Amino acid sequence: MWPRRVFVARHGRSVWNKSKRVSGQANPPLADEGHAQATRMAEALADESLHAVYSSDLDRAIQTAAPTAERFALRVQPSAALREQHFGIAEGQQRDDPESEIGRLWQARLLDREHFRMPGGGESYVEMETRVLEWLRPTLAAHRGENVLVIGHRNSTRVLLGALLGLARTDVMALPVHARWLYVIAPGDEPVGVWSCSLRERDAGRRVAGLRT
Repeated sequence: MWPRRVFVARHGRSVWNKSKRVSGQANPPLADEGHAQATRMAEALADESLHAVYSSDLDRAIQTAAPTAERFALRVQPSAALREQHFGIAEGQQRDDPESEIGRLWQARLLDREHFRMPGGGESYVEMETRVLEWLRPTLAAHRGENVLVIGHRNSTRVLLGALLGLARTDVMALPVHARWLYVIAPGDEPVGVWSCSLRERDAGRRVAGLRT
């Protein structure tokens, strides 16, 4: 049921990432650095064949996918299923002050990351995981033998990697997913093949075996 290759990445750095604000399902755009990462991704994939480009429907993910889609004359196919976990009243706020309400709630979340829901419409990690997996299986099944790019967020990308690599949830949740790597996965191979492609300015396009974080 799997594509030949799945390229998976978190969106490039956003303006809220720079100021350490909780993004969740809010919609800040990419920072200049994020746009540069998106351009380097398109360049790193220039010699591949690519049949589809998917992303979260939030601007920072669409903006990350756009240069690659343009290079291959494809359209970005956005989906709300690939959005980041919803963090309720914490979205747009700083989380680093342990004395603030948001800081205390964030610490409570860290004690039960699977099931904690932030007040104000937040969702748990498990709820987010469910919607991503419901999107993943039928979507990738439609691209058997093809190559696809999927752009998510920190947590939705964790779910994607876990499903493609057969990792346990507890292992997936510990992955420090950064925008500096594009992951190249061959899900039909036995064992599953995985490489990490650098999106850093100093060594952009360099591929190394394994899952680098």
